[in-house]
Amino acid sequence: MGRKKGKYWLLVISAFFLLAWSIHPVHSADELFLTGVVKRVDSTRGLVIVEIRSGSCPGTMTLKVRDIEEVSGSEGKKISFFINTSICSTTELNEMYDIVFLRG
Repeated sequence: MGRKKGKYWLLVISAFFLLAWSIHPVHSADELFLTGVVKRVDSTRGLVIVEIRSGSCPGTMTLKVRDIEEVSGSEGKKISFFINTSICSTTELNEMYDIVFLRG
């Protein structure tokens, strides 16, 4: 009888550790979806100045871009993109991604 109890507890403890190991904490990232017009592209520094027209974050922002070729020559074009923050701040240098050029 004692041997069966030992196997039972071993199974319970093993199941607990397997469950605990397989559960990962959820990581959520807040981001803003913005729309605006490209005012200037600085290819040497990898920066883009955008006049934001979204109601959640109006104003002019300077943003980083990983691939500057994606936005080179886009002055005056309307774009939409994401930044990895939920707070609109014109003083922080955020990176823009998932850039889409809009018509009109």
